[in-house]
Amino acid sequence: MGLRQRAAALLPRPQVFFPKSVIISNTGLAILYWSLLAACGTLYGLMFFSMKRYNVSQSTNGEVTVLPWRLQRSLAGIEASVAEDQSAKFCTDPGHYMYESSSILYNQITCATLCKRASRDTACMHPSEASILEGPAAVFVPTFYTNEIFGPTDGSTGMGHYFVPGVEDSEISFRHRLTVPEKTVNVVSLIKWIMTPFISPEHSSVSTEVTDDPVRRIRTVFLDKDGSVVRIFEPGEVVSMTVGEIMQSAIVDEFVDTVSKLSLDDHYVRVEEDIIADREHGRDNGPTARLTGTKFFVDLEYKNDGRCALDPTLPPVHEFPEFEGYLACMSIKADRSWTTLDRTSLVSDDGTQVNRRYHGLRVTFQQRGNFAFTDLVSIWEWISIFLIQLSQQRSSTSL
Repeated sequence: MGLRQRAAALLPRPQVFFPKSVIISNTGLAILYWSLLAACGTLYGLMFFSMKRYNVSQSTNGEVTVLPWRLQRSLAGIEASVAEDQSAKFCTDPGHYMYESSSILYNQITCATLCKRASRDTACMHPSEASILEGPAAVFVPTFYTNEIFGPTDGSTGMGHYFVPGVEDSEISFRHRLTVPEKTVNVVSLIKWIMTPFISPEHSSVSTEVTDDPVRRIRTVFLDKDGSVVRIFEPGEVVSMTVGEIMQSAIVDEFVDTVSKLSLDDHYVRVEEDIIADREHGRDNGPTARLTGTKFFVDLEYKNDGRCALDPTLPPVHEFPEFEGYLACMSIKADRSWTTLDRTSLVSDDGTQVNRRYHGLRVTFQQRGNFAFTDLVSIWEWISIFLIQLSQQRSSTSL
């Protein structure tokens, strides 16, 4: 045997295999086969459409702007709110709310007074301090402050603690807008998609803050802590809430029910936040939220399916089929913890300074959302898989 024959014997022979077909002429078996095939195809289609596998999800971006001109209250309004709270227990009996189990002894508390015009009193509260803008999308509302005076040479010369009356009437107003991942489906885009099927779908960003297009409007739905609708703000309307409304609707993780309302004057204990009972000083309860402060998170969830709910899987779910546009489902969460803000002011020509540490309510905003768009690629992929499976079955077995 020559060298060529030996090499040819060692190498595998190129072969091509053709599938064999089996034909069974049985009417009953044919009906059963096609019935099972139709049932599987129907089930596959129902699952595809019920699970909305034809949709593609796109995340959205939001932007909130607090309105400073709506944040500042009128002097008459502040005076009325302060006068109304003068009869409240935290003003008539502030000793009931003192707290001494911290690095600072919060005792000898009094109720703050409102500064008159051109007043140089270092302990009173100016109307501009009723609400403090911390940024374009953050507000601080003082409920308590510590006033410490520092002389030019002798350091601290006095300290006072003050509860702030009239807090719940403070108003927070804002506007918000949304960047929408818009998907356009027309003849040109369809032809382009067919020619280049492996390119991701095109999207364009549009602003929904100011527009004449009814499809690009935002309706803000304010949800209560139990999921019910508190108020609806129509497109173009300024979203405005008082501190009292925020506290009424806030979801507090510490509460196990959806009925209890957050109160500034309820004593509480949170060991994880270093808020403990004042037992060393003969009191079994902790401080109040008016003293410690509270963080509020305004959650704006953008939707394009016309539905709003705290939990989409649980009732109540609110639907707005008549509205053409986008929904902003707004809910509020609260976290009771030490919440402070420091400011230092020069109050005299001799260099006397006042360090004021505020405790209060810090309101911030969170925006999120996912929009669902019909994805032509997913639909074509589903049709292709179904046709391929069907052709394979028919080529392998003929009944």
